[in-house]
Amino acid sequence: IVIHPVTGAAFIVTNVGCNVRRWDAASGVTRVAGGASETGSNDGFGTSARFNYPSFAAVDAADGMQSLLIADTGSHRLRRFDLTTTFVVTVIGSGSGTLAAASDARFGELKNPRGIGVATEDGRLLITVDHGFAALDRNETLCPAPPADR
Repeated sequence: IVIHPVTGAAFIVTNVGCNVRRWDAASGVTRVAGGASETGSNDGFGTSARFNYPSFAAVDAADGMQSLLIADTGSHRLRRFDLTTTFVVTVIGSGSGTLAAASDARFGELKNPRGIGVATEDGRLLITVDHGFAALDRNETLCPAPPADR
């Protein structure tokens, strides 16, 4: 569970349900991303996107708290969920399950990402993975914008 520091909404990453749910006092609980227990790694808007046993989320302070970064453990990816557009996109990992660095973080590989920390001063991401962690520098292309053809 992660609480958005501005809105106060709670976001719950459900490992078994393979989705992200939002809770607030006015609306209660609503599924905002991912399917109803269907696994996968499809990018897309809201409930058309798929996750594979996501395990952790963090509010991304580096983009003005407009998105969540999600450790999608089963798909070996770091995903971004835009809180305004509801678009889910893979930002790191191809799903191979290897741990490999790259000169550009977008082409790095993750193995079972389980947690995320965002260093607010320099925007670095700290991601816990099997047997250690990965520290990644961010760049403007790391979290791409959603496609215009919504």
